[in-house]
Amino acid sequence: MRDLVSKVILNIGAKGVSVCMVLAMHVMFALWLNSGDYGQFVLLQVIAMGLAIYGQSGMQNALIKLISERTDMVGAFQIWSACIRIIIPRLLFAIILFCAIALLLLYMGKVQSVAAICFFIVYLIAQTFMFLLLGWYCSVDKAYVSSLLEQGSFSGVAVALCFLWGAAGNDLNLLTVAGIYSLSTLAVMSFSMFFAVKEVIVHRAEELKVAKADVLRLANKFLIMQLAFYLTSWAAIPIVGLFLQPESVAEINVAQRVAQVIVFFLMSFNGVVGPRFAKLYAQNKLSDFQYLAKFSANLLAVVTVPLIIVLIVYGPLLLGFFGPQYVSAYPLLLIIMAGQIVNVMTGSVGYILNMTNNEKVMHNIVLVGCVLNLLFTVFGVLFFGVKGAAVGLSLGVVINNSLAAYFVYKRLGFVTVPGLQWIVKA
Repeated sequence: MRDLVSKVILNIGAKGVSVCMVLAMHVMFALWLNSGDYGQFVLLQVIAMGLAIYGQSGMQNALIKLISERTDMVGAFQIWSACIRIIIPRLLFAIILFCAIALLLLYMGKVQSVAAICFFIVYLIAQTFMFLLLGWYCSVDKAYVSSLLEQGSFSGVAVALCFLWGAAGNDLNLLTVAGIYSLSTLAVMSFSMFFAVKEVIVHRAEELKVAKADVLRLANKFLIMQLAFYLTSWAAIPIVGLFLQPESVAEINVAQRVAQVIVFFLMSFNGVVGPRFAKLYAQNKLSDFQYLAKFSANLLAVVTVPLIIVLIVYGPLLLGFFGPQYVSAYPLLLIIMAGQIVNVMTGSVGYILNMTNNEKVMHNIVLVGCVLNLLFTVFGVLFFGVKGAAVGLSLGVVINNSLAAYFVYKRLGFVTVPGLQWIVKA
């Protein structure tokens, strides 16, 4: 357990740097760009990220499970090869779909820069392979590297390059920001891929037959869940972008970025405990598995409560860092926070189900939550504007995590929610 705590602390530090870099990037972009251009940037970035999730074909989580279950990474090269062969055709389709969506937005006047769209195609490709790297570093017990790479690394590089660009007397607009951000992502991905390939290539001579069909079957389960989860978390952005103005996209994005601070520790914990869940379950150490799930949930609640208090008390001040026009997003922040609090208090329930051969259950949960979230968000936007979108977003998160916590109890026989653990036990 001491090793677990030290790994969690290390990952929290890495995740902290990453979160700070992402927030710093959005603060600077919101200040440098007018709210309309910032809204366009966010809209293209969220759509490209979603299609990158499709492009990676569920390999991020599949790689964690497949590598974590093997001793000394035996067969890592064969697993990687199968992953790449599956990713390429789906990535090509994702690029075509992104172009179609972007052209529609261009026609509707929601996006006004063809060059920015082209840069985000580069981002989509780089982010797709970045997802594969995130899974790899988690699977080899380097969650802290995964946390740094996740978004903070290239966000930090992008901010630094933007400062240099501006210091040279150049204009910072939607095109330059999109270009710098996309090329920063590509550079960080390429650099990180070099070191990952060096580790993988060592296992090239190992004889382990990895059936592409088996990898695809596992990955498809994760892919559907990842897509549905992403839509549940971020679909409000494109929906608001479709029905409202780019300024509203900027407003709800700022509120959501600040609210995401609540799940900072949850993301840090997941990167460390996810592979351990897979190992303990594969070794049939169910008592250790249950202890780890409860311990991590309790620790998570303890360290997150202070963050919740800070956001409630100082929310307007924090929103003001993005610009005075975003202080009015405080009600959106409170609404979105409500869903994220439920997300944190249920613990790593999604990982628990995924790593215990209950992928189908989690698959059904996220599909139900995603459909309801989309319905709530569209209805909310049409009748209540951007606040309705925030309510739909929160409801989707609450439904997902509540159902997952229930099925952890029903399928595995224990409760992760702090407080309820002792009530149910009693």
